[in-house]
Amino acid sequence: MTDYEYQSAEITLRFEVRRNRPSVTQGSASVYINSEKVITFGDEIEIIKPGERYYGERIGDWASKKPDANFIRGLLFHPYDEVYHYSDSVKKIIDALCEAECPGTIRAQSQEGGHMKLHYIGMDSWDRPVYRDDNGTLVKDVNPRRCWQPKLCTALNNAFDGEPDVPYHGEPEFVPERVTWSW
Repeated sequence: MTDYEYQSAEITLRFEVRRNRPSVTQGSASVYINSEKVITFGDEIEIIKPGERYYGERIGDWASKKPDANFIRGLLFHPYDEVYHYSDSVKKIIDALCEAECPGTIRAQSQEGGHMKLHYIGMDSWDRPVYRDDNGTLVKDVNPRRCWQPKLCTALNNAFDGEPDVPYHGEPEFVPERVTWSW
């Protein structure tokens, strides 16, 4: 087990890898953040030659050659994250920590039933629809394709042409309707 820690003035993230060996030739590695299990990866167990480096438990001549940091990297920077969305679980943990430290940082203000009214106010300079919620927060749909789910982010500095910033969570209710690209 190896711990990696990142600390800022507001939050601490403690990464931990716990390995599991159900048999001599099988293994897995679970990544925890602040003691919360986030994901489990398969671990390739191989024969270890004399003097060869290994990680985790060695059973007979069998162990893993993969360092703990590789599993953490796989969670944060997986080459197919666009498909698997592994990093989303880390983002949720960070969002919760930020919200606990500084309420209002994550601007997902839910109304009754978890719905947020987003009022359409126009298209920004990148042709993204911009909405304003009931709290005055500007929100952008950064993937406004008709057949895709909305991907909502707040606008940096709450500026109409500001870059997409923090993910906006919750169930949106678009007023009068969701605006999508026509192409």
